[in-house]
Amino acid sequence: MNGAIFQRVYDLTHRVMPDWDDERDLVSQAEAEIIMLDNSARSLGIFREQWLADYYRLKRPALAAWREARAEQQQIIAVHVEKLGNLWLHADLLPLLERALAGKLTATHSAVLSPFDPVVWDRKRAEQLFDFSYRLECYTPAPKRQYGYFVLPLLHRGQLVGRMDSKMHRQ
Repeated sequence: MNGAIFQRVYDLTHRVMPDWDDERDLVSQAEAEIIMLDNSARSLGIFREQWLADYYRLKRPALAAWREARAEQQQIIAVHVEKLGNLWLHADLLPLLERALAGKLTATHSAVLSPFDPVVWDRKRAEQLFDFSYRLECYTPAPKRQYGYFVLPLLHRGQLVGRMDSKMHRQ
């Protein structure tokens, strides 16, 4: 953008999407939650029910009904993961699981993650999956910080392996 100012432009629906019809195209709250739970299940890989709602910050979705329906339709599959116990897997990801079990799927990349990256967004999930306790400490009083003001998680080959607290020294 080279210093250009970002500007949002709003308009009336009928001018931007002339074929839109609220009666036909809007979904109910319940339908929207089902769509979001389906997307969460695909995005998370393996999951526990309670992780799904947090992905979109849903308050009280009908998780049990969703799980029962998706399990009956074989869209989610019960799996057992060593050290984690019983979890679920979206059926679309079964080929990836098979490749992983055959040793043909290996993580090769490293990255410095944002505190808002989906890998660590749900702090409880990150701790359960990776045994990695993490919090954004810029909102923690300095004497109570364990790692630093804006510490970032380090992902290396599929594992959270450390933290980086970078600082800018301005001269």
